[in-house]
Amino acid sequence: MDSFDEIINSIKSSKVSHKKDQGYKERLLSIVETHKTLMKLMEKVFNEHFIARDAIKLFVANLIRIVESGDELQYSEESINNYLKHYLLQYSSMVSIKDDAEIELVKAVSKDIMNDYKTFLFIIKLLDNDFIFSNMVKMLIGNMNSKLLKKMIFIKNHQ
Repeated sequence: MDSFDEIINSIKSSKVSHKKDQGYKERLLSIVETHKTLMKLMEKVFNEHFIARDAIKLFVANLIRIVESGDELQYSEESINNYLKHYLLQYSSMVSIKDDAEIELVKAVSKDIMNDYKTFLFIIKLLDNDFIFSNMVKMLIGNMNSKLLKKMIFIKNHQ
């Protein structure tokens, strides 16, 4: 899995355990197909952040293992739910900056995810099952907040 397209294809080609199908593959494919802005952001992160590339590969490999074995995803006691909700709600209501494609992409992804709360909860469940990937998401949020601060856009920190 050296390209983002290969990662998407590995999700599509994964085999479902028919004995204990949890419906995860269909939900993952639904996210891939319907949340194009999220996929665009994930591909951007995959291509531009070397550290994130391995975390994404491990995250997808773990998800494929869960789908193929029929295991259940669990919520973590240290859920990323409130953290992610806090920032996505702020990003979705940010003021637009002319000619800043990255901010517009983050804003669009945030609106897209928060307007589909069922998908948001599934994404939380996915993140809660992967400590490395959920911490990478927190790192990327911190990086985005730093960029916003440089542009004089203030985001309230999560408590």
